[in-house]
Amino acid sequence: MKLRESGTELEETTTGDAVQDKLTRLRYIYKITSYTAPEKDDDAITITLQGCNTSDGTFEDITTITVTATTATEQTGIISNAFKYYKVKTTIVTGKVDFYFNLVETNYDLFFAYKWLELIMLDAMSETTDQYAERLEYFQKAYDKLWSSGLIFYDSDESGTLDEDEGKTYNSNILLSR
Repeated sequence: MKLRESGTELEETTTGDAVQDKLTRLRYIYKITSYTAPEKDDDAITITLQGCNTSDGTFEDITTITVTATTATEQTGIISNAFKYYKVKTTIVTGKVDFYFNLVETNYDLFFAYKWLELIMLDAMSETTDQYAERLEYFQKAYDKLWSSGLIFYDSDESGTLDEDEGKTYNSNILLSR
């Protein structure tokens, strides 16, 4: 979910529009694409992620990032308290900045970690009884357990909210084979 696209350098304090998050994304990713340092060190440029549960309510600060020349690489962080609406506020006294800021899902982080670790152990394994084989089996079981214990939420009428007759199902029936 895009909160800000790069392509326009900001030269003054700006607050983006509130964007509704329908999937409860809990990780943010941003990258400074251009940066002109402020005239004084006290005039630091900051980017603040804000959240609220109504589009026109009072937004709370989630995290504030101080922009420096070293924040030019892609950065990421976790949101500990989920909100329904998010926006980005950029505070600039002097200087310029351009950046993108997105929210992404964390639901699949463990799936990727377990599968990658399983593949790494498979590559490192030389015998079926060595320590890597044991770890491979551990990560295979952890991955399968995650799949079999997961819930799938469905909104059959696509209203954006779960009604009483809609709900969740265990996905053990759709466990994918290797």
